[in-house]
Amino acid sequence: MAIPAKCPSCGHSGSAPDKALGKRISCPQCGTKFLLEVFTEASRKPFAEEYDREKWWGPRVEALEKILGPQGKVDLHATIFFDMGAEMGGAPDVHTFPRHKKGLVCYVTAELIGRDNQLSNELGNYELLLCLAKGVNADVAGAILTPLAYYTLEQPLNPGDTSDLGELVEGSKVTALLFSDYGRFPVLKRSCGLLLCMGITQREVKYAAKQSSCALEQKLREAGVYPLTDFARKSVV
Repeated sequence: MAIPAKCPSCGHSGSAPDKALGKRISCPQCGTKFLLEVFTEASRKPFAEEYDREKWWGPRVEALEKILGPQGKVDLHATIFFDMGAEMGGAPDVHTFPRHKKGLVCYVTAELIGRDNQLSNELGNYELLLCLAKGVNADVAGAILTPLAYYTLEQPLNPGDTSDLGELVEGSKVTALLFSDYGRFPVLKRSCGLLLCMGITQREVKYAAKQSSCALEQKLREAGVYPLTDFARKSVV
C-alpha cells in the first residue's frame, strides 16, 4: 500500500512505501525532511459535508449484528468528533461486539458507512473491523483504527492489501496488517461491507507478496489464529 505524501515546504506531491509511515523522509524535489503521516489535507481539517448519524446508525448496527452477533452494551465514543478532522485530534466512534467468537472482542468503526466522502473499495462503502483478545486495552483498537479510518477518505483499502503497522506493542513480531473481506451487505439500499484489519508478521507479509494474500489467509485460518490480532503470537509461515 502506497502512502500519499506532500512536501510541506515546496508542495511536491507523490507517494512513499507504507514502511516509511511515521518516519522522516526527504522530498525528492527540494530535499526538505518531514514526517510522513497518513493524514492529508482532506482529513486534517473539519469536514465540509455533515454526516447524518441518526439516519445510518441503527440500520448499520442491525446489518453488523447479522455477522458479529449482538452489539455490546457500550460504544466507545471519541472525545473529539471524527468530523473535526485529524489535526484537531478527531477519532471515530467504535462499536463493540463481544460475543462473535469466544475469547475476543470485535471493534468496528461507527463512522464510515453512510459517509459520502469515503472512497469506496470493492466491498462498497465499508467499516473497519479489529479483533482483540478480551482483556486487551481498548485504546489499542483506537490507535489502529483511527488513522485507517481517516486513510479511507484518501485511498481505498481492499481485501488482500497489506500495510505496515510498526511496533505498536514492544517486542511483538506482529508489525503489519492484512485486510480481509469479512462480509458484504446492504444498508439502506447501499452496497456495504466489513473489512477486517488483522495483525501479521513481516515474515507473513513477505509470504503474501511471494505466494498470495489468499494463501496467507488460508494459513492463518489453518493455524486457528484468524481473525484475532494477537501481538504475542509467532509467524504461521
